[in-house]
Amino acid sequence: MKLERLRGCGPPPFYLVDGVGLRQRYRALQGAFATEFPSLIIGYSYKTNYVPAVLRIVHQEGAFAEVVSELEYDIATRLGVAPSKIILNGANKKRSTLERVIGEGAMCNLDSMREVEDIVAIARATRQPAKVGIRVNLEHPEGVGHRSHSRFGIPKSELVEAKERLLKAGVQVAGVHGHLSSRARSLEVVRHVANSLVTALDMMDLDAVDYIDVGGGFGFSPAGLDLSFPSFEEYAATISSTLGARGQSCTVIIEPGISVVGESIDYIAPVHCIKRIHGRNVAFVDGSVHTVKPSRHRHNLPTEVLNADFTPKNVSTTADYDLVGYTCMDDDYLAIEQTLPTLDEGDLLRIRNVGAYTVVFKPQFIRGAPAIYILDDRGPQEARREESVDDFLSTYRLGPS
Repeated sequence: MKLERLRGCGPPPFYLVDGVGLRQRYRALQGAFATEFPSLIIGYSYKTNYVPAVLRIVHQEGAFAEVVSELEYDIATRLGVAPSKIILNGANKKRSTLERVIGEGAMCNLDSMREVEDIVAIARATRQPAKVGIRVNLEHPEGVGHRSHSRFGIPKSELVEAKERLLKAGVQVAGVHGHLSSRARSLEVVRHVANSLVTALDMMDLDAVDYIDVGGGFGFSPAGLDLSFPSFEEYAATISSTLGARGQSCTVIIEPGISVVGESIDYIAPVHCIKRIHGRNVAFVDGSVHTVKPSRHRHNLPTEVLNADFTPKNVSTTADYDLVGYTCMDDDYLAIEQTLPTLDEGDLLRIRNVGAYTVVFKPQFIRGAPAIYILDDRGPQEARREESVDDFLSTYRLGPS
């Protein structure tokens, strides 16, 4: 991206979406999996980043919406996504939500026997044909104790009962779903998910289903981070070999999030001031751990130093800096001992690979949400203006003056 084109934007801080890069990333994922599966659906994970302008790009590329709440479902329909191209997951679906999405023709994966009971009651009350998927509870390969199994999905010991109760009410079991969030994001994890779904289908004696939904959990290895994950091609081949003939006879669904959008968004923020504290250089940045890495991972994100006009800063000296945020919390560290070109007040930092969860996790804490710009062939486009005090107070009742 040629950042000099940003001179017409509002003042930093703001998020910057690489619209071209986002499309390229999505197409790379789609190409890798389409090679393995004759029928493929990519359900983009809304919870990872549901900025409408980002969603429009992935939907233009053909993605379905994978949502986990009625709020996200409403966002999708407001953007013109047909219910038939929405996949509803999530662990706490209200009966009214289930009734709505089933009635509108969305795909829905049931997470508990409570949801099975609700669907049975809805089917009997409406006497309308319905079909659902079943999310399978999975052993977590990295978990111990209370984390030895995922907290999502129906335990294998209850799968047969769930299927029989649904079929008795005239509800078709159209597919199975599984997903694990894993730090490793390894081939072993995706193989475990796919194999568990094959086992679940065998247990329920389901020889033919419309779909097998293997979820997401794919990693990405951006330049500048000490991370190494499999390629999209390796993930696809591993899932294909594990599913075997089942993966060729029905639709395979994947639900990527971070692997699509993670490296497509940067955060650009000015350096407010620099302190020398007990032998350490501490640079205060107009951002926070919430806007850059709300999961508080250990990595210093790749960071480029810019002049105020968005051109790269060229200096021959470097120093180590702790980058800290604007909040009044002692643990608000964006980076620790990061080697950067020598900083001055007013320099801009371009912090890379912040596309996943930052926008959706940012609380209304101390500062409003920053603006978002998308940069593509048309130049920069404002995707969200900076949040104002009126925005902040709009849902509150102030009471009598």
